[in-house]
Amino acid sequence: MKKSKNKPDAYAQSGVNLSAGDIFSEYAAEIGRASFGNSRFVQVIDQSGGHFRGQRGWQYKNLPEGSYHVGGTDGIGTATILVSAAGADETAASRLVAMTAGDLTRYGALPLVFLNTLEVKTLGEPRSKLFERYRTMMGGLGRYASEQHFVLMGGETAEMNDCVSSEITGDALKMYPAYNWSGAMVGVNHPDLRIDLAKVRPGQVIIALQDMLGSNGGSLARRFLRQTFGRSWWLNPKARATVAEMASPARLYDGFLTLMNGWYNEDFKPIVPVTAIAHLTGGGIRKKFFEDILVRIGISAELDRLFLPPEFMLNCYESQKLTDEEGYTFFSGGQRLLAVMAEEHAMRFTSSAVDHGIPARIVGRIGVWTDHPFCTVHSQYSGKIFRFRP
Repeated sequence: MKKSKNKPDAYAQSGVNLSAGDIFSEYAAEIGRASFGNSRFVQVIDQSGGHFRGQRGWQYKNLPEGSYHVGGTDGIGTATILVSAAGADETAASRLVAMTAGDLTRYGALPLVFLNTLEVKTLGEPRSKLFERYRTMMGGLGRYASEQHFVLMGGETAEMNDCVSSEITGDALKMYPAYNWSGAMVGVNHPDLRIDLAKVRPGQVIIALQDMLGSNGGSLARRFLRQTFGRSWWLNPKARATVAEMASPARLYDGFLTLMNGWYNEDFKPIVPVTAIAHLTGGGIRKKFFEDILVRIGISAELDRLFLPPEFMLNCYESQKLTDEEGYTFFSGGQRLLAVMAEEHAMRFTSSAVDHGIPARIVGRIGVWTDHPFCTVHSQYSGKIFRFRP
């Protein structure tokens, strides 16, 4: 029997639009090709013949002898729902880059090549509002790749239908993207540029780089939205300003950090020697600074001038009746990175950060060696002083 021209194929009836997928993948490949010249350290070997499914590879160049490969994987997490509700599609990728590149730069490494996986409930029809929102997201990734000097080597976009869900439900899903976005950032490090915790010393200063929510605490933030604005908070006009604040783009520190670490100097010598970096995601100050650094090397610290948490974070703290300890564990508290260094280098580091559009300041100091490490925190939530202990 001859198939009707108007009858959708079996895949379409199952909720997968192969045509939309191919069109989107070809667009993503164009974004990738535009990034091939982003880094002086990456030589792309393109054997695709211009086809978006073709093979591509890369090799490194212009790097110091002894450089070795590193990599890390991460994703945006449930913050995708906040970004979708706010319509912040063009900056969605800022969180993706921050989470993956940050896992390299906190050890002094240089991010060079990125591969991403975008899993969506549905792409929608080509040229539909939903489809165009996904195109905007991918275009944003291309912009961040250019700004941060890494290459988009490839990726995967898949319509996952029932395997992807969102708090945003019903007819709203025809307009609001429902997706998971993750990826792998690969690059290089070098023994002379690696950030070594063995160089942390009493008296060194702690500098914070300011940020909003990032991808830490999204589930708690959405709980606050439900309790404050109702179960369909994304439709409540009174919620818009708060949602927009929560969905603010993540500040990208990685280009600045690699510059300070000497990757762009002819002799590959650090401009500012940093002894430790805490990337404050998934556990905040307690997990990423206190447990991963201070407890690990057996030293104390005091944080007495942290940035003020953004308004929505203060509201979450109050409405959810969080302790101050929880406020700096579930959230980053207004900063997403802590860097440790000798005080003599602090002025150059902070002033250079500000030149790159990143608010930065000294927020504390490393204390004494101890068999019972602790971190004294002067809370910007309540004004209380407390200590993290093992």
